[in-house]
Order: sequence, then C-alpha cells, then structure tokens
Amino acid sequence: MRGELLEARRVYSIVGAFFEVYNYFGFGLGESIYSRALELELTDRGHRVAREVAVEVWYKGRRAGWQRLDLLVDERIIVENKATEKLSSDARPRLLSYLKATPFQVGLLLHFGPEPRFYRLVDSGPKSFAAIRAFSRHSRPNHVAIVTGGSPSAPRAAPVHAGQSPPRAGPVKDGSTI
Repeated sequence: MRGELLEARRVYSIVGAFFEVYNYFGFGLGESIYSRALELELTDRGHRVAREVAVEVWYKGRRAGWQRLDLLVDERIIVENKATEKLSSDARPRLLSYLKATPFQVGLLLHFGPEPRFYRLVDSGPKSFAAIRAFSRHSRPNHVAIVTGGSPSAPRAAPVHAGQSPPRAGPVKDGSTI
C-alpha cells in the first residue's frame, strides 16, 4: 500500500528490542554479547531469529560465495550489529550491498555505541533468486534454507536435510570483516 513502510511492524519490534538490550547493558560490551541478548529478546517477542547466518551470494546465475550476516529475523530482515565507539563509514553501504546480493529488501544497522543509534535501509531493486541457502551456527534450527520463487517479497524457510552442513566460517575474500 502506498505510504506504508516495508516490514514496518517487524522493524518497530526489532528496534524496540534493540533499545531494551541497550538500556539493560549500556555501552561497552562486545558485539557478540549484544547479538546474543538481542536474539533472546527477539525470540521472547515471538520472532524467529538465526544468528551468524551464512548466505549464498549469486553472480549471473552462478554461486560467487558466501556472506555472513549477524542476524536474520523472521527470514525477512537482515540485522547487522556494531558495538564500537564510532560507527565506521562503510557500515551502511556494506549493509546495502548485503541487501542487493540477497532476496531481502529491509536491513537494520544497530549501533550499540556511546549513544544508541539505528539505521533502516531498503533495497527495492529487482531481484530474481532461484534459491538462497542460509546456515546459522548458533540459532535453532541450526540450519535455515531460504528459498524464493523469484519474488523478493516472499522468501520462506525450508528445512535443510541432514548431511548438509554450513560452510566453514572464514574471512570474506575481499578482506572485509563483519
């Protein structure tokens, strides 16, 4: 509908969970603590959360590699957490690149800095993904497969069969870190 934000209710809930975690801990902990606490808070709020998700990235119909995401909420929203004093200037463009390379349209960048800040990014460009597989090392279920029928607005989860395993975690080839 015209005038409505994409995923407005989910984003509102995620941002509320972000402030709940920030108000509890304040600034100064490591990113992994904030990510786990946020995962717990989102789960308590009824969301499905996969943490440290490796998502296949495709280039012209061929797999280019894997990209790790901090959180994937309800198989629809990418959440990237940062726990630094100053937010890096490449944090927002990086999240936008993740959105462009995956079937997801909405991403949130949550900065657990001296002052809590959040940024909502949207990529509504054309997307046509036959299948996106995502694996989570921490959340239950341990493996999540995201399958789309070419429609970026309707990714859905599908079970990953026993015997499939996630790729090893490692540095991204371009030298970037998450």
